[in-house]
This record gives sequence, structure tokens and C-alpha cells, in this order.
Amino acid sequence: MLDPQPNDPAITPQARPQRTNVVWRFYVDQGAWRWQQLASDQSVLSDSPAAHGTYEECVRDAETRGYRFAPSQEKVILPSRTNTHVDHWR
Repeated sequence: MLDPQPNDPAITPQARPQRTNVVWRFYVDQGAWRWQQLASDQSVLSDSPAAHGTYEECVRDAETRGYRFAPSQEKVILPSRTNTHVDHWR
């Protein structure tokens, strides 16, 4: 289980331990953008200390707290299954 990180701007991203399976959520609350850092069990590890006027400002703030954009992985296309083996039961 991951321990929540304090929502203290004085703690730099470099001082925070590296985590895996963390999800960043960006959302609009009362007309302003906010972010949350979620653990794999969906508990909130940290959230934006202030509201942001634009999505871009919100992402920049999250980047100062350790958010890094990771593009989706390439989709793996498996070969179609065909019956190419000899049926010995006939």
C-alpha cells in the first residue's frame, strides 16, 4: 500500500519517492481545472492546492509535482487464428 504524500509545495518532486501505478486525474470543479494523483486503489495521494483557469496551467502545475505525460502504448495486433493444422480425427 502506498503512503499518501503530503500536499506541501515545499516538497520537490525530486524529494518524493518514485511510485508506480499512479494515475493522474485532471477535472473541472466549479469552472476551474484541478488535478489529483491517485494510487492504484483509487485513494488520493495528493491534489492541486489551487484551481487553474486553463487545462494547460493545471498540467504545468501537476508537472511541478511530478506528473509526466506518457503516451498510450502502441496497440498490439495479434495474428488471426486460422485452422491451419491437419485434423487427424477424420
